[in-house]
Amino acid sequence: MRYQVKSQKYTSAQYQDEYNLVNEQLHDQQALAEVRISNALKNFREVPEEVRAATDAYNQKFALYKNGLANIVDFTQALYVLNRAEVDNYIAKNNVWQAVLYKAAATGDFGIFINNF
Repeated sequence: MRYQVKSQKYTSAQYQDEYNLVNEQLHDQQALAEVRISNALKNFREVPEEVRAATDAYNQKFALYKNGLANIVDFTQALYVLNRAEVDNYIAKNNVWQAVLYKAAATGDFGIFINNF
């Protein structure tokens, strides 16, 4: 009987350790989710300035090209930079939503994601 009690204590300790491990992992995931949201929002706030600068550069190169003061390579490069800035804008928006979804998954509260629409 004594061995069964010891065995049960070890089994209980094992389950308690597994519970503590999972609990720590969930707390770490929640902390990571907060960091991801913070970083995604910082990135999201910077992107409009990038798009504005790329748009200004494109408009300038277009005017120069139209008046014969710039070549097609410069104009195409400005167009590429504008395209990249717009893609970065979409990626930044997507990253914010992914971070919010990750937080919802880490906390187990899908309302976090739903209520942000």
